[in-house]
Amino acid sequence: MAPICDCEVTASKTRASAAERNRKQQGDPSLAADAIVQAVTSPNPPLHLILGKFAYDRMSQKLDDFRKEMESWRKLGLGTDFKTDLIHARRTSSSARKALAWPRRRLLPRMAIEA
Repeated sequence: MAPICDCEVTASKTRASAAERNRKQQGDPSLAADAIVQAVTSPNPPLHLILGKFAYDRMSQKLDDFRKEMESWRKLGLGTDFKTDLIHARRTSSSARKALAWPRRRLLPRMAIEA
């Protein structure tokens, strides 16, 4: 197959891996179809349905990795919330509202401010 982009190195690994696994999957398509029908016709269908051990193990690992990454950046991410005293000032003081609103007035087009 001819190269299609600059990401050929990584894309070719993905294609080779998929080709290697093709027709060797552990899953039974008939059982998967039955599981899908059962899931979508249930009173509370799942938003995500993981079918088969390979997919289940892979998704479990992805969720574990996601949780670790999320926790490692927790402090930075949570630090972006408004401070409690600013929220209170916004609700109670018109001068505080004006002080906090000045960047918006400078950055937005005039007609958006008037609206």
